[in-house]
Amino acid sequence: MKKVFLMFFFFTALFFQAGAFSHNVEKGESLSMIVLNYTGTIEHVSFVARHNGIKRPDTIHAGQTIKIPLSLFCPASAYSVPEGFDAGYYKERGLAAVKEKNLYKAYGYLFKGYQKEPTAKSLKNVFLALYRLGRYESLLALHGKENEKSGESLMLAAFSAFALGKEEEGEAFLREAREKFPGFSQAEAALKYLEGTDGRQP
Repeated sequence: MKKVFLMFFFFTALFFQAGAFSHNVEKGESLSMIVLNYTGTIEHVSFVARHNGIKRPDTIHAGQTIKIPLSLFCPASAYSVPEGFDAGYYKERGLAAVKEKNLYKAYGYLFKGYQKEPTAKSLKNVFLALYRLGRYESLLALHGKENEKSGESLMLAAFSAFALGKEEEGEAFLREAREKFPGFSQAEAALKYLEGTDGRQP
């Protein structure tokens, strides 16, 4: 069990090399705004401030990096979006929300856009938003309904399964990724780590 969770956190960091849980502060942003966007509440502002060594939460500056602990990514509800628009509208608003670092809003719009016009690319964006929001059950449920898989979606499904303690299911997703996408090195590395064939110790 310990080895599986070490692998889960190690390869989550490897897979999201750009720092999915690090936020670069932009002009005009406050710490409370950033924490609200990522966690859905401002209750964690003091905790995030301490986690980042910030003594005065009201003094963050543009260019500063704020790290949001993975444990805080557990929202209870989805962002509500307006009805009656075409897929392009939802995609545009969703990608704009990604740039704003508002993951709740991004997920709401991207998922609505995917429902309007299902494509592999839009599905990948939905999977990424679900994973980053900690919606592991929702990700696995959606993954199970889709026929078009990719190496990235299988890795995200594997990570979600591990996060939920479903080790056998997680390993099965990794094996599927290795078999269907031989050049997808992350799946091969993760399996070697789990099997203890790369020299690592549990």
